Order: sequence, then structure tokens, then C-alpha cells
Amino acid sequence: MQYTPNELIKKISQLDAKLSEYKNIVNRSYEGMPSLELKKLQYEKEDELDQLVREEYAKSLKSYDNKEVEDVLDTFQHIKSQDYFDNPLYLEWNTWRAITMIDNGNIKGSFKTNSNGDPINTAPGNTADIVGDYGDFNMICEVTMSSGKKQYEMENEPVTRHLGELRTKENGKETFGLFVAKTIQPNVITEFYYKHLIPTKLYGGTVEFIPLTIDDFAKFFKNVTQDGHKLNEDDIHKIHSKTIEYAKSADDEADWYNKIRDYMLSM
Repeated sequence: MQYTPNELIKKISQLDAKLSEYKNIVNRSYEGMPSLELKKLQYEKEDELDQLVREEYAKSLKSYDNKEVEDVLDTFQHIKSQDYFDNPLYLEWNTWRAITMIDNGNIKGSFKTNSNGDPINTAPGNTADIVGDYGDFNMICEVTMSSGKKQYEMENEPVTRHLGELRTKENGKETFGLFVAKTIQPNVITEFYYKHLIPTKLYGGTVEFIPLTIDDFAKFFKNVTQDGHKLNEDDIHKIHSKTIEYAKSADDEADWYNKIRDYMLSM
């Protein structure tokens, strides 16, 4: 849809009014600017507002409000029942909320939100769904509603690539991943298990992902929020250490999966 310059200026002014709630805005005139520049400016301001709204919401999530905890758990149940217009989008957003709430990392979601903080678009295909920066290491999280053979075909290559590319981009910084799905296809467990053991030159070593069902991730979230105790960087890092330890000592992929699952559900 094409907008006239006056319509674009009106939209930008509305965005400035919302941005002024988070930062000081320098008053300026947009009269006479070409439509193309106005449209670019609108997109930039929308992205900035999205980021500021999300940062403010992330701060509130870290306050451990019990109502928010219950809402996260309830939302996971609705996602499982596929009650939303876009369940993959809500799975990304809700998993970001959960991870943001339970630890002190800097958690970035690649999904898009509107000016009210509501999710509107899933992460683009060339980036991880969620990236957690813990200083000395990163943890990414990939989520999916796909299942069966489709899950293996759709998710195996992209999630491995996202992790490997992030680690390469950050000069080999230690990075591991969580994979959250409605159900976990056995081939996916097998693939993740072997990737713990077999290093690749392309990604500078082994690629470690921990697969969890939505139910198990929700239980993990509920367990670690029960007493209001936040996980720290050492707690998160220990999950990575354990998944490598179990991969090396496990009898097979099923044994490895059960051990790391049990460990996380006991935290």
C-alpha cells in the first residue's frame, strides 16, 4: 500500500510520541522529505521502538512476577493445543520469555514484535531463534512445531548451521544450544548425539544441542522458578558440561538423551 508523504509524516510523528516514553526525542520537521526517505525513517523508528519495548519488558520479566510465571506455563499449554493463530511464533516468543526470566543472561529473540510488545513475525531463516549471551559463552535456542520425519528434514541442517556460524562469527566463543519441540523425533536425538562426538572443520569442533519437548522445557522452567532462585552463568554452563560428559559416557543416543533430560529436570 502506498502512503502519501503527509500520511508517512503522521505515522513517524506517532512513533516519535511512543519513543519519547523511553528516550528524549529531538523535535524536527519532516516536511519536504522524499517519500522513500520517510518510509526508511519509519522502518528505522519501528525497529528502535520494538527494541526499546522489548528491553523494558525483559527487565520486568527478570523481576520474577508469579503471575508472569503462570502465564508462561499457561501459554505453553495453549501452544501445545495449537490455540493461537501462529503457534510457531508464540513458541519462539514464550520460550524467550521463559529463558529471560530464569537467568541473568542477555537474551535476544529474533522474532518481531509490534509497538505493544506483542509477537507478530517469527525469526528469519538465516538466524537463530533466540541467542543468550553469558559473557564467556553463548547459548542459542531453536524451537519448532514440526514433528516426525518433517522435523528432521526441516531442522537438522539449519540449527547446526546457526550455532556453527555464531561461534565462527564470535571467534570460536564457546556456544551450545537448546532445541525445543512439541515432540522430539528419534532421528533428531541420534543426530544431536553424534554431533556431540564428531568434530567438524567447518564449525570449528563439535556442535552440541540438547533436545527437549515443550512439556519438558515447561517442567524445567517451573522447577527453577518455584523458589524464586535465578540460575546463574555457572548453572547454565554446567548444563553444557553435563551434556558433553553424558555423550562421552552414554551407552547410546537414548541413554544420553535420558541422562541430560533427567539432569535438567532435577535442577
